[in-house]
Amino acid sequence: MTRCECTIPDGGWCERHKMRKTAGLVHVCQTNADYFDVWENFHRQEAIQSRPGPSVIQMAWNFTEAIAQFAADVRTHGLHGAFVDRDEYRRRLEICDQCIPPSGYRLGNRCSHQACGCFLVAKARGRAWRCPVGKWD
Repeated sequence: MTRCECTIPDGGWCERHKMRKTAGLVHVCQTNADYFDVWENFHRQEAIQSRPGPSVIQMAWNFTEAIAQFAADVRTHGLHGAFVDRDEYRRRLEICDQCIPPSGYRLGNRCSHQACGCFLVAKARGRAWRCPVGKWD
């Protein structure tokens, strides 16, 4: 079972996923978590894309700052010391999974926060890197 809230057993308009579903698609949405997740993530992605994220200039600036922070950390702690351990990495990504507006969203590998726009698989690994709204502290 899924978190599907469809009340259209014969098919019709699904307000949650903003699409027309046949009776078969309603059944799949209610019983198959993979399909439900695809529709949930697609709807979430549309919402994220419709709100402005950081500009390309802001993301370039963030990237430049991140590289400088990482290089300083490597000089101080060595290459292996510049990364968080696996548990801390997972903890950070779990926090990002729970992020909601106005802080931003996690969409796959990207943070949509206005001050961030980072690629999380990389950023969550760096010991010196921080969440722009302080959620990793």
